[in-house]
Amino acid sequence: MKAWSNSIGYRQGCTVAGKEFAIATDGNVLPCRAMYFEDMNAGKLDGNNFKEVWENSPVLKRVREANNKRSQVCREANCDFQSICLGGCLAHSFSATGELSPFADENDCYRFKQMSMLKMHIKLKHARNEI
Repeated sequence: MKAWSNSIGYRQGCTVAGKEFAIATDGNVLPCRAMYFEDMNAGKLDGNNFKEVWENSPVLKRVREANNKRSQVCREANCDFQSICLGGCLAHSFSATGELSPFADENDCYRFKQMSMLKMHIKLKHARNEI
């Protein structure tokens, strides 16, 4: 039996604003390290207010809601790649469009599927000792 680390890229989901966040050098909390945008400033830490920022920031609430919706979009489309690409990257989409949507445009989904297929192809070749 192969080790779990040799599996084909299954992930539990993006943990943006759920289990992960970033703190900028000025003390501002961001939903993730890839969302270093002024509009994504969730609040400034003062040494005593992390719980308040984490639980009540409108930015973090908005990102969490968007994160929950993006996997739903893929499930409703019955996408075979949902467990691999997880509905794209909110940070990527936000940087391209200013919106917290699953994909920046209709071609974005295609690119994520292509990357997923390439990763699967490489893993299968490794498993067969073809590489």
